[in-house]
Amino acid sequence: MLNPGHILDGKYEIINVLGQGGMSTVYLCRNNRLGNLWAVKEVSSELKKKMDFLAEPNILKNLQHSGILRIVDIFYEEDNLYIVEDYIQGKTLKEYIDYNGPLTSDAVMQITLELCSILDYLHSLNPPIIYRDLKPSNIMIKPDNKVVLIDFGIARTYKDGQEGDTIILGSRGYIAPEQLVNVQSNAQTDIYSLGATMFFMLTGKSIDMPTELMFDENYPESADKKLIRIIKTAASIVPTDRFGSVKEIMKEINAAISDLEYKKTSFMIFSNTEVKPPKSSNNANKKPRKKTKFIIITVLALIIGLVLLLTFLLNNKESKNKASNNPSTPKAIEKTEPKSETKPEVQPPKEVIEKDAIVRGILYSKKPILLSTSSNSGKGKNKDKDDNKKLHVQFTLNPAASVSNSKLSVVLPQVQVIEDDVIAVLNLENLGAGDIKLDLNKTYLINGKNEAVKSYNPNSTNLLAIPQGTGKQELKLYFKDFDFEGNSCTLKTVLTSREDKNIDLYIDIK
Repeated sequence: MLNPGHILDGKYEIINVLGQGGMSTVYLCRNNRLGNLWAVKEVSSELKKKMDFLAEPNILKNLQHSGILRIVDIFYEEDNLYIVEDYIQGKTLKEYIDYNGPLTSDAVMQITLELCSILDYLHSLNPPIIYRDLKPSNIMIKPDNKVVLIDFGIARTYKDGQEGDTIILGSRGYIAPEQLVNVQSNAQTDIYSLGATMFFMLTGKSIDMPTELMFDENYPESADKKLIRIIKTAASIVPTDRFGSVKEIMKEINAAISDLEYKKTSFMIFSNTEVKPPKSSNNANKKPRKKTKFIIITVLALIIGLVLLLTFLLNNKESKNKASNNPSTPKAIEKTEPKSETKPEVQPPKEVIEKDAIVRGILYSKKPILLSTSSNSGKGKNKDKDDNKKLHVQFTLNPAASVSNSKLSVVLPQVQVIEDDVIAVLNLENLGAGDIKLDLNKTYLINGKNEAVKSYNPNSTNLLAIPQGTGKQELKLYFKDFDFEGNSCTLKTVLTSREDKNIDLYIDIK
């Protein structure tokens, strides 16, 4: 594994590791010539004999879909292959669910529709492309909730008439059963993996045996029944029992979504019940008796109603006469029966999983505050005092950019500028996250054109400690030659502890 700061191909500086698998390692890199960020995938030379080195770039170079990342460059270094791909911000589906917990049926269906769109595009090509490794860690969820499929390392082109794959590849819990006996991968192979992925989204669990998906007790009680049926069909052990294509899955999910929306907007569901006629009786005398009884009850009801009506009219007339004889008596105020209130149904409290509160800061470029005017001229009476003066100004963000939760608060309230150098003034408060450190080697300021500048520290300390419970601490992060291009910028950094935490502070420039 390569360390941060290592330069690849003379221009790609490694920032950190984005992910690592059995066949490759993916690094976040900065192009030092252009200043933008890329994901660079390293494929080890040891895999040359086991798989086609160039299979992934050869497949991806001709694909055009918003849910599939692009390849922009490939090169060799020390006999390893490096593939330069789009850097996708966000979390993998596995990271997202591990942090936030299982998804609702609605969310599972929405994400599945996007995955189906990608798979349908691949399966509809001529010849079709089979992805073969669909699983939560290969699915990225972007900040706008869009889905991107990454890692086409074992994807292959379907070859009509071929009995089996060249090599058995896939991930435990998501590989279709037929792949284990080396039957050629096809659309049903990807459909099985999609069903297993849907099960993970709904339950937060990966399966050990394919039969686990077939039992209702393995699903949450609140899960939509139609969604469960779709998952079971997609993940059927026998390939011919699965959906014939992802288009069929999309049709079933859209129908299930429509049904959910109908249930949400309907206040009452009426059912027409059939009224059965009374059982026949051998006693013919019962019918006239029932008819006579009905007539008597009807007459009595009419008489009682008439008596009540006359009583009401007489009382009403008497009260009006009393009111007219007494002029001081105000007119009767009409009373209305209070409408019965329908008390809202009290729902049981839902489990709340804490998420970071993120605030986008706003920097008003036309409202700088002059702090000082410094000079680089040498000492002496004969030196021109106006030579090499540098303007030192400050911008106060309103609101400040911030990321916070109950254990940590990171706030960027001010940005100072000295010519082309930028100082980001950061306030951090460690409320209970253990001792953490800010890593300057992984701290970047990125402008609207995706040009990144790495932070430096005049004191030569790369790890800045933020001990627990010491109150607010002010840190100044220095960036050389930063250009505020575009109408936004982002401060990215990493807080190291038992687990690293990525911090993104967003700034809109007005």
